Amino acid sequence: MDFVKIPTKPEKFNHQFTPESELRGKQLRDFVFAGNALFTILNKDTKNYVTFKVKKHKEDDVWFVSTLGQHGQHTFIGTCFSDKKYKHSKNSDISYNDQKVEVFQWFLNKFFNNQDKYPMVKVYHHGHCGACGKTLTTPDSIKSGIGPVCGGKMRKVNR
Repeated sequence: MDFVKIPTKPEKFNHQFTPESELRGKQLRDFVFAGNALFTILNKDTKNYVTFKVKKHKEDDVWFVSTLGQHGQHTFIGTCFSDKKYKHSKNSDISYNDQKVEVFQWFLNKFFNNQDKYPMVKVYHHGHCGACGKTLTTPDSIKSGIGPVCGGKMRKVNR
């Protein structure tokens, strides 16, 4: 199922993201797997949106994926491994066929590496570093979604 065609009625959309918090290209790919990413995928045409949290295991190359549920609580849905492939968890309270799970799978499988094909889909961070979760304050960090200290650490690791 394509996220751009999901036929649901959107909840009242009351959050206004700033253009500076939109993530595209390499910034998006770096942010999602930085270690503590909180982001919202928004379809501008339908106003449908889903919020996800992707948190890295402390030692292994494993990321735990959760989605924002009722009452502001994050609900675990599955895991991503070092190959960046998603695996739904049998222990999740959310079904494999749930719309939020399908959106995350679509996000990784179709949108993640082919963002230009879906100009109506926007991904926004929530103003916190995707690696450590601290509030972003500098213009460069707000644009990238990664704080200056964590960005420096990531650049050293990627050399």
